[in-house]
Amino acid sequence: MILPPNAERTTIPRFGNNKTMGPRKQYHVLIVDEFSKARETPISSSGVSREHLSVPALEAKHVDIDGDGIPDISHGRVVEAQLKNKAITTHRYDIGPLLRKFPEHLAIKMACEDIISKLGNTFPFFDGINFSLRDKAMLRQNQFEASLHLNPLVQIRDHHGPDATRTLINRQLLKYGYRDDLPKPLLSNSKLKPLRHHIVSPLKSQPDASRFLLEKHRSQFETTTRIEDLMLAYLYECQPKPKVTIGGGNEGPDDINIFALAEGTHIVGATNAKGQITPYSGSRALVHGYAQGTLAVTEVHNENGQLEGYDMNGDGKADISPHEVSGQGSIVKQYAGHSSNVMLATPNDVKALVSLIGTQYSDFKLLEQPALASALDTLKKTHPLFQKLYPVQFIKRLCDAEIISLPGIQFHPAQGELMELNRFFHFRNVHGTITYDPDGSGKPNAVSVLQGTSYAAPRYLKHMLLTKNP
Repeated sequence: MILPPNAERTTIPRFGNNKTMGPRKQYHVLIVDEFSKARETPISSSGVSREHLSVPALEAKHVDIDGDGIPDISHGRVVEAQLKNKAITTHRYDIGPLLRKFPEHLAIKMACEDIISKLGNTFPFFDGINFSLRDKAMLRQNQFEASLHLNPLVQIRDHHGPDATRTLINRQLLKYGYRDDLPKPLLSNSKLKPLRHHIVSPLKSQPDASRFLLEKHRSQFETTTRIEDLMLAYLYECQPKPKVTIGGGNEGPDDINIFALAEGTHIVGATNAKGQITPYSGSRALVHGYAQGTLAVTEVHNENGQLEGYDMNGDGKADISPHEVSGQGSIVKQYAGHSSNVMLATPNDVKALVSLIGTQYSDFKLLEQPALASALDTLKKTHPLFQKLYPVQFIKRLCDAEIISLPGIQFHPAQGELMELNRFFHFRNVHGTITYDPDGSGKPNAVSVLQGTSYAAPRYLKHMLLTKNP
């Protein structure tokens, strides 16, 4: 695992007390994430008295834990599990209610303003803050909104560090890049000229689109300013600045999380258990460090073999009980441990699947989207061809040819060369036996997998805080 250098943390003033103190043994971390669908207040804490707690009326279920394809718990709870440590008290800022009313960047902006107003009152001064949410910066190559080539940024990062890269694509560049009167500090930077060209030309050629794009960017950058204001609030109160972590994005190395442009934040990429950078990990031009973001979810049994729960952070302890999941049975168990002779698709199966999809596809595309999803669901559950394991590259070719569409599915041959067609789990054929090892840890009893830089960010934050206090 690639992690940051040890952070020195010897004497720290805290909670409005300017007196120098010894090494901290308890750290307060705020998690800004989605926990519930509706609640009276977005604030709760795991480390204060009961009168300050607010239990969600209805949890926002987005993450499948037991591997049956049915979401079980909120994203925020999974992030919280990555920070679990006796030396860390986690506090929740539930942004779910705001997300129901406002775009994501506005919700983050309002959350930051609310947190600033409560620091030192409802909230302590946090040692760390983790933002899990993201908004695309629309900086992809060969698209109008992308218009900025990222290869030069990676080279600058390699020579001068991620903060130098952030300076080149910060608020000023995207705010003034369409004009000829760039601020002098940016004009004097020779590295800016080739980058600026890719912004100016598309914006000038499409004035209507550029106005919409720039307004969106301005709104997004107001949000990054609020994240920076949150850190400045600590300086005004003579408090040590918190370590703020944000995931780098999950759509590959050219993906940039707009919140990554907030100065002073730590942008985190994802690895597997072996420390190998994952193909989906984004913001490589801006990333400050990496932590494990692909994690196997494993069953935890007691000494009698009874299921106690599921481990979401790799510590071998149950983080969620069996009654909190849907409990329909992991799809993984249909394949793992079985003979490859039974599970693998034959060449005839491959031909039959292509024929079946080709026949069905012409009917499916006449259906409305909800009906299409339902028809595909029924087909996957009932047809025997959908119960086999297929080569990952074969499935990828079907997607590339637009024969099937699997939005959001990542093809990682490093996780396994075989794939099933219901939850798209990856498997391996090891000496004639099907195995499931999604993160490279080799842990038994894996039933599902968590993937994302939003899971790497809290682990990176925990490491930074606990380097001197493991």
